[in-house]
Amino acid sequence: MAEAILYVVVLALAWSVARSKSGNLVELRLRPGPVVLWSLIAVPSLLALVAPGLIKGLERTPGLITYDDEWWRVVTSVLVQDQGVVGTAVNLLVLAAVVVIADPIWGTARMFTVFACSHILFGLLATYVFPTSGAGSSAATAALASSIVGLVSVLEPSRRDLWLALAVSLTGVALLVLQDVHGVAVLTGVVVGAVVGVVWPPDRVLASVP
Repeated sequence: MAEAILYVVVLALAWSVARSKSGNLVELRLRPGPVVLWSLIAVPSLLALVAPGLIKGLERTPGLITYDDEWWRVVTSVLVQDQGVVGTAVNLLVLAAVVVIADPIWGTARMFTVFACSHILFGLLATYVFPTSGAGSSAATAALASSIVGLVSVLEPSRRDLWLALAVSLTGVALLVLQDVHGVAVLTGVVVGAVVGVVWPPDRVLASVP
């Protein structure tokens, strides 16, 4: 239960930052970028509900990755959910909420880049550093959300931005203390967001909106 609350805290803080930086741009409306990213995850995830073998073939399994050279599992594990019908529905709903706020902040190309890089880095860490089997988009979604905080922390941040970045980072640490691998995802997202923000900053200036 505590892990779920901390996960929600990360999402809430990311939403707060996104609202303050993009104002009316953060609204529930269909845009091509979020729809495409969501669909790339949703379609195979829904197929896996009627064809469970997909999960076995795509999930992250450290032993198979390390010893059988099935390296693609680091990437493909995000495409299916291993939490059943309820878990799939929750993960897809949360992903929808996050891509809606991430696209106006990052721009579509950067959003895809951050999502992919965060997921791959998380997959590598969850394979070789914190060996954990599994499949699902919740970690990549958490990373995408926390990347927003990482981004604003390096682009002329206000004191509030820095405090929020610290709060998200500490939430990630708390998840790790509770032995929840989502803590790795949250911290990964903050780092990837900061790095991409410096190397490939968004086209529009992220100024705080009253």
